[in-house]
Amino acid sequence: MSRRYSPKRRKSSRNKVETVSVEDAVENALEEISKEIKVEEEPIEEEFETYELEDIEGVGRVTAEKLRNAGYYTVRDIAFASVKELAEAIGSEDRARALIIKAQKLIFKGKTFMTAKEFWESRQGIRYISTGCKALDDLLGGGIETKAITEFIGEFGAGKTQLCHQLCVMVQLPYDKGGLNAKAVYIDTEGTF
Repeated sequence: MSRRYSPKRRKSSRNKVETVSVEDAVENALEEISKEIKVEEEPIEEEFETYELEDIEGVGRVTAEKLRNAGYYTVRDIAFASVKELAEAIGSEDRARALIIKAQKLIFKGKTFMTAKEFWESRQGIRYISTGCKALDDLLGGGIETKAITEFIGEFGAGKTQLCHQLCVMVQLPYDKGGLNAKAVYIDTEGTF
C-alpha cells in the first residue's frame, strides 16, 4: 500500500488556507538559505607571477627580440624550455642553460622546489608506528606513518581515543616490538580527561 503525498497547507496572514507544493517549499527554503549565506569571492591567484623576458638577468632588448622571434614570449616559456631548443634560438648552449636556470629562479622565487631524488631521500626517513593490531597495520600499509598527519574520524565511543592512547604506548617501544624507541606527547584539546 503506497502513501500519497498531500500538500501541506498553511494559513496566510488573511486566515486563508493556501496549498504549497513540495517543489515550492524546497525552492522557498533554498532562497531563504541563500539569502543568509554570503559568499565572498576570492580573487583567483595565478600559479606564477607574470614577468617580461627583460626581467631575466642578462636578457636585454636584442636577446629578448631573438627569443620572441623563436616563440618564447614569457619567462615561463624560458623556464620550461629544453636547453637544446633554447640554444638553437640564441646560438649558445651554455648561455641557454644559464637563462633557463635564471628564469626558473625568477618564477619560483619564494616557492619550494624539490627534485625527485630529494623527495625520495626524504621518504627514506619515514617509519611506521604499529597500532598493536596486525590486521589494522596491514590495512594502513604498515602502521601509522611518521612525518604525516593522520586523522581518526568516527562516532562517539568508536575507539578513536583508545587508539591514540595505544599509539602513545607503541611509539615508546623498541624497534623490534613495533615501536620507534621514542617519546610521546598527548594533547587533549577537549578537556575530556
